[in-house]
Amino acid sequence: MTVRSSRFALRHVLCAAALCVGAASVAQADPVAGNLGAGDGYTPYSGWVVAGSDSPYGHNAMAMAFTSAGDYDINEIDAFISGDGEGQVFSLSLWTNSGGSLGTLLGSWSNLAANVSGFGNAGAPVSVSGLTDITLSAGGQYFLEASAEGANAGFWYNSTNGNSGPTLYVDYDYLTQYPQGAFALQGTPAADTGSVPEPASWALMLGGFGLVGGVLRSSRKASVTFA
Repeated sequence: MTVRSSRFALRHVLCAAALCVGAASVAQADPVAGNLGAGDGYTPYSGWVVAGSDSPYGHNAMAMAFTSAGDYDINEIDAFISGDGEGQVFSLSLWTNSGGSLGTLLGSWSNLAANVSGFGNAGAPVSVSGLTDITLSAGGQYFLEASAEGANAGFWYNSTNGNSGPTLYVDYDYLTQYPQGAFALQGTPAADTGSVPEPASWALMLGGFGLVGGVLRSSRKASVTFA
């Protein structure tokens, strides 16, 4: 086998190996929790007022309870909140659920602008993405809280699914069953050395191993010489 063909075979082996290694890192963003239905996921003119202490609607912060679908690293949180006028901003906070009350704060994100204004209107959600270092446990109980500062006010719309569940009026510390505000959390499975790869990962790995085997067989055949 010539030097040129050896280099060609080596390149193929390296590419195939990269496929095998890369397959192990393939991860898809999965729905971790939420209650969005078809379409935009919210019900216009039906939901909860979220307002700051100086707003004309009274001070209201709302926290929606949910259960994590698995062990996930959270990378995005969305809540369907419209602003009461231009320039309204809100905060989202993620808490553990401690017996029906806010427990440990896991993360808080402020100065999130509502994408539309006016009660009864909603489009893209108030959203925070690119999150790191927040891991939820399978079956764990949590709260997603929405709040506003000062004169800011908005409307957290109910889910189109019509789901109901524990809604915590944070300012009054009162837990009750009401339709849930529309929200969603996205994440990737938490790192686990014993986890089973996704089907797409298996396909990439098998393809890579097959390519390695084919290149090695070709190399052995090409190396045969006759006296």
